[in-house]
Amino acid sequence: MRLLENFTRFIREETGIDTVFGIPGIHNLDFFSAFQDAGFNVYTSAHEQGAAFMADGYARRTGHAAVCLVIDGPGFLNAATAIAQAHADSVPMLVVTPVHAEEQAVNGRLHELANQELIATQICTKSYVLSSSDDCNNVFNDIAYRLSTCRPRPLHVQVPLDETDALTKTKFKPGVKTPPSQLSSGKISAASELLNNADKPLLIVGGGGISARQEVLKTAELLDAPCINTVNGKGIVPRDHALHVGGSPSMPAIQEALYNADAILAIGTEFGETDFGFFLDSPFRQLNNLVRIDIDCNQLNKNQESTVGLNGPVTEILPKLELQPRNRNGSDRAKAIKRALLQDRYVSHEYREFLACLMSCSDVVVGDSCQPTYHASWSIEPDEPRSYFHSVTGFGTLGYALPASIGAKLANPNKRVVSLIGDGGLLYTLSELHTAMRYRLALPIVVWNNNGYDEIEKATCAHPGKFSCPSMHALEYQKIAQGFKVGYSAPTDLDELQTSLSQAHRQTWPTLIQVNQADFVKTEIGNWYA
Repeated sequence: MRLLENFTRFIREETGIDTVFGIPGIHNLDFFSAFQDAGFNVYTSAHEQGAAFMADGYARRTGHAAVCLVIDGPGFLNAATAIAQAHADSVPMLVVTPVHAEEQAVNGRLHELANQELIATQICTKSYVLSSSDDCNNVFNDIAYRLSTCRPRPLHVQVPLDETDALTKTKFKPGVKTPPSQLSSGKISAASELLNNADKPLLIVGGGGISARQEVLKTAELLDAPCINTVNGKGIVPRDHALHVGGSPSMPAIQEALYNADAILAIGTEFGETDFGFFLDSPFRQLNNLVRIDIDCNQLNKNQESTVGLNGPVTEILPKLELQPRNRNGSDRAKAIKRALLQDRYVSHEYREFLACLMSCSDVVVGDSCQPTYHASWSIEPDEPRSYFHSVTGFGTLGYALPASIGAKLANPNKRVVSLIGDGGLLYTLSELHTAMRYRLALPIVVWNNNGYDEIEKATCAHPGKFSCPSMHALEYQKIAQGFKVGYSAPTDLDELQTSLSQAHRQTWPTLIQVNQADFVKTEIGNWYA
């Protein structure tokens, strides 16, 4: 299996990837052996979707891709939802699957899936097939280029089951390093002039700025501009910084500030609906004098037309701006936006306290789609980037938090990682409790229990006469914990929650922590669907 040996060596030596998540099957056993023999850290999950979510959580925490290794056909389709979440949130991942040779497709063979590559291209930046020595070298070079230079998203590699023996002469030849992006001096000057002439500039910091913290801070200080962030941009600007606003661009107070600004610098954001239109009440309007920086040239005019669009890595572009520092009352403006934000009807003191408790007892919180994570979009303020992320953004999957937190914990075993998931979402990936226990992870899994699908129930209540949301019967979480042989606690207030989290971090096994919504939120929050 020289092909697999060369492929794994290429991945390890040329991309720096050293971790694999997946499930072995009859078609990929040789793949697992090759990765293991090449010195990769190999972790197996309970379900293929869990493996891809783990690779997602690993990448969001570290900034580096991991391999998601699954069988062709059903394994790939099981992982597809999680791969799509990573694609929507610009998370790198290398998905590796076998594939039947093209001439044998649609013949009723095991795991057969006609045109697997076509499906992959809808949720990955690109899908490759290793089919000859020359083609393999092209594939290797393109993967290295895309992982190092392009917008981070999943890539898919298929290894034909019936051709591996014929590819014994494949040998990776390192490609030419891609030169830094070149921007015209005219565009840089136009962006600089627009920003320098502004009296009330604002910064929007998205996930594309997550590796450019110092450059972002220096730019904000030169412009003396308050900084608003998306969920994936949380923590880039420290919460104690005078220009930090936080919150969410979906909040009316922040949207009003954006509309009133005389220039806006948007760094690495796609202006997506979940960040800029969460409440679905009115369309987000066009912003004036908008400078956009994005590594993806196709993104510069999507959702918002840019006045000046700058394509390339944020770390390269921000230092090129010729900004003239002057007092623009940035800190006062940031404080004013914060005060207005706290008066919003959807800002809940109880949810803020609950989320603050989680953050104070953790280094990393990984959220699912559940009531507290919706509030986290505008209420949670981490101190560092990559320390809070959730699946409410982008594709909006359920069941994300448990496996993604496993990936984050395996990436940083000495960090305190917490999973925050709803009682409905937990059912999607409950089997990964087995994975967390198998690897003896000190992982608190906080289950937000409201005995139902509360978010969907809000939507149905706002539209009476339509489909009625089904109710959930109460689950016995203590017995679930016993069945998986993990720890269990059921705190009823913030002090008990803090104790439960602290104890869970000291164990050598995961702990299921049941949190009943009624114990922590006693004031009804307005229905944003009404």
